[in-house]
Amino acid sequence: MSVWITWEKQVRNRSLSKRFNATLYEFDYDCNQLVRYTKSALNTLCVLFKQKDGVVFVQNPSVLLAFLALCVRPFFGYILVVDAHNSAIFPNQSWLKKIGELIIRKADFTIVTNESLASHIKALSGRSLILPDPLPSFHNAEYLRSLDIQSKKVIFICSWASDEPYFEVLEAAELLPEFTFYITGKSKGKELGFGRALPNNVVLTGYLPDDDYHEMLATSEIILDLTTRENCLVCGAYEATALERPFIVSDKKAIRKYFQSGCVYVDNTTQSISQGMLSMVDQHSTLKKSISVARVDMSEKWNSLFEEAKTYIAKKQDLRKSIK
Repeated sequence: MSVWITWEKQVRNRSLSKRFNATLYEFDYDCNQLVRYTKSALNTLCVLFKQKDGVVFVQNPSVLLAFLALCVRPFFGYILVVDAHNSAIFPNQSWLKKIGELIIRKADFTIVTNESLASHIKALSGRSLILPDPLPSFHNAEYLRSLDIQSKKVIFICSWASDEPYFEVLEAAELLPEFTFYITGKSKGKELGFGRALPNNVVLTGYLPDDDYHEMLATSEIILDLTTRENCLVCGAYEATALERPFIVSDKKAIRKYFQSGCVYVDNTTQSISQGMLSMVDQHSTLKKSISVARVDMSEKWNSLFEEAKTYIAKKQDLRKSIK
């Protein structure tokens, strides 16, 4: 039996848990931090109590979730697989870094998205499995791909995190008044740091229900998903590829290596973002054709990596059973 536990709602958890045939538990509570962590930890322990000899996948972050699953593993004997995001591997605080490295060393496997991160895990004496996000399977994919694209419509996929150049995107909107920018995510007032009124062509959408969000992606001429992080494969690029819609991403080595078709790379500067958008409009039809081919190719490569990861986990299970 396999379970996948996360303390936040995210597409990757839903996609990977489904592929691993693992029961998904999303403990995400809208309350103060102490109550949220207490409820999440207690519910997690209830799930772990039933996982003797099974496989437990946990998302890190939360580092507390991963550490809790590590601490109680000796009592239940499950295989612990940690799906480690960049912020868990390279945290800002030194104490989180020490705990994160302990989790990497002691977990049975740490899932990462690319070879560079896998090398880092190996250097910390961990055991890595390379598995990028699968291309999402939208329940209405054919309908979404059939929708007409609206000229000069831009969606900037944003969580308002510190690695996202949202002020530069706002400045690009000022330079390109003919475009309409829809910026997703809960800003929590961070747009006030722009220091002046937002451009008239910017719409802050807030949180969007999945179907509304997917329809906005499918009808946008330009999809933006940017990060200042190295070795970060942004979710929007997977979503755009699945919908066969061209997209703009940050010019990072890991992104260039994995997403090679149907996109434009930009530096995280106002000028580069605005120039990249104009370039995308000029190349849109050509990029759209190339991304249709890329979607099939990426799915085949991902399936190969997935089968390899499954094999390693199964061998670990067989070894543990033989020892017992």
